[in-house]
Amino acid sequence: MTFTVAGGPTGHASAAPVIVDAQWEPEPASAELSPAVAVAMAVERARDVDAAWRFVEDGEWEGGRDQWGRPLVRTPDGTMRGYRRASSFGSPLESTILLDAWKLRQVARGVTESPALRARVARATVGLSSELEDIVKASKKELDVIAEEAMKLAGSMDKADIGTAIHNICELYDRGLPIGYVDPEWLPDLEEWARLAAQFEVLGVEGIVVNHEFGVAGRYDRVARTRRPFVVRKARKAYKRGNVSRPAQPAVVLPAGTVVIVDLKTSGTMDFASAKFGVQVMTYATGTPYDPLNCCDVEWEHEPPSPDWAAIIHIPSGRGSGSIHWVDLRASYGAAVDAGVCYDWRNRYGKRLIDSPAEDWPLLAAHAGDRAELEYVAELAQRTDGHLSDELTAALRARWYELAAPAQLEAGA
Repeated sequence: MTFTVAGGPTGHASAAPVIVDAQWEPEPASAELSPAVAVAMAVERARDVDAAWRFVEDGEWEGGRDQWGRPLVRTPDGTMRGYRRASSFGSPLESTILLDAWKLRQVARGVTESPALRARVARATVGLSSELEDIVKASKKELDVIAEEAMKLAGSMDKADIGTAIHNICELYDRGLPIGYVDPEWLPDLEEWARLAAQFEVLGVEGIVVNHEFGVAGRYDRVARTRRPFVVRKARKAYKRGNVSRPAQPAVVLPAGTVVIVDLKTSGTMDFASAKFGVQVMTYATGTPYDPLNCCDVEWEHEPPSPDWAAIIHIPSGRGSGSIHWVDLRASYGAAVDAGVCYDWRNRYGKRLIDSPAEDWPLLAAHAGDRAELEYVAELAQRTDGHLSDELTAALRARWYELAAPAQLEAGA
């Protein structure tokens, strides 16, 4: 079965560059071309200019990463710096207790179902007791690989893979391109996307955005203009329970014609969606489009998206139903600030709050409060190191006379 949609809306993140223009002449065979540009040339010959631009753009974006896998972005001061992913920037604000417990269960299931994995676990565990650090590291790395394979064997990645496929097909539809064969099981999900997305005029698809304020970068799903008014928040009464309170809030109606970020989510539930999703779409809405080929910010091709509200279209994979959720970006901005504080704290302190410095006997001797304490320092150093160094001996002698001086002056008086 083929799911065919005629006349779907189209959106392009940016115009095609010169290198894929229909009039562009190929470089001489001797010229060195990057793989991305070479493929772009081949695609251009087929006259799919948009696909050529997308391939070059994706190749440059995915290739420019720092040692932690973060996209490299040219900052306003001209330096290149790794930016955190928008999709995970809000992670420090969310509890992972339930997610971590689920991962442990999935690993246990996967290992139980595979004799081969169990044998590999037994073998890798032997190396953990080695006295050689390299062997211990290799064993830990192997166990990490086994745990990941066990999760896959237990089907942990199935929903994520299905969600990625649905994202891709919806992108083709919004670009007005053929989407090819679609398994009948997923047709209701795509039809639901078409129904919900019809309430928006798509202006941009999968565009790259950077947010210099928070050092974040990523791809938004859609930028779109609302075709009708939306109630984005119902009226709320004042609320107070314990130490938690909230003032009364009026209903908010977003007028037709408002440009907003629209994000597609295919997770099973939105019950746990809060800080992470909110921070993600907020950084898109308040960010700047970015050209990864020339490493520079560019202007929006339309009016910037609303800094107040963004939409999440939630279509749980395999259910054929969905809903539109609205994100308060002003509140999400505060969440992003808090996440930034957390990252900044980690960078400034990390493990440095807890230290185990080596004993500095001369320094302890210089700070001894009386002769008894000074003798204790000498005794402890002798017991620990087996001898008193020349430096420590000099420090002990100097401090001994410093402590004796007040007593001598008092006796003389």
